[in-house]
Amino acid sequence: MIKNLKCVCLCILLSLFIGCRKEENKRQCWYLLENNGGNVGEVCDKSRAEMEAKYNGQFYFYPTSDPKYCWKIEDPFFGTFYLRNIAQYAVNLLASTSSGYTTAKVDCSSFCKWVYQDRRLNKNTGFFRYGIATPESFSLDSCGKLFVGKEVIIRETPDSVYYRKFIKKED
Repeated sequence: MIKNLKCVCLCILLSLFIGCRKEENKRQCWYLLENNGGNVGEVCDKSRAEMEAKYNGQFYFYPTSDPKYCWKIEDPFFGTFYLRNIAQYAVNLLASTSSGYTTAKVDCSSFCKWVYQDRRLNKNTGFFRYGIATPESFSLDSCGKLFVGKEVIIRETPDSVYYRKFIKKED
C-alpha cells in the first residue's frame, strides 16, 4: 500500500513538473515594455525561456494572450485618467514605477475618450492661435454631453478667450 502511495505521489509530482516545463517552452506572442511601461512592440513565436534569455533586464514582457481590462488610474500630479484593453501586468508595472498611482479595474462603458483641440482668440487682433489635438478620457457623466463639433469656453482673460473644440470620439 505504501509503495502504491509513493508511486501515485511520484506520478503527480512528475506531471506537475512536466506541465510547468511545457508552459515554459510554449511558443507564443509577447508584448515588450520599456522599464517605464512604454510599449516597445510585439515578439512572436518565442518561449518564456527564450524571452528571458534575450530580454531579461532590458525589457519587461508578458504574453499577448493575457486578459485585458479597463482601468481608472489616479495620479497625484496629473489627476485621473482611464485606459482601455491593458493587461494586469502592465498596470502593475506602471503603478510600481510611478509614485502615488492608485489603480482600479472599471467597466469599459464607464468612461469615454475624446480628441479635442484648444484655441485662443486674441481679443485685440481677432486672430486665433490653435493648439495640438489632444486625447483625453472623461467620466460617464460627461460622455453624454459631448459630441463632435461641441465647443466650450474654458477660460477668459481681459485680452483672450480660450476655447476647447471636440474633434472626434475614440473607441
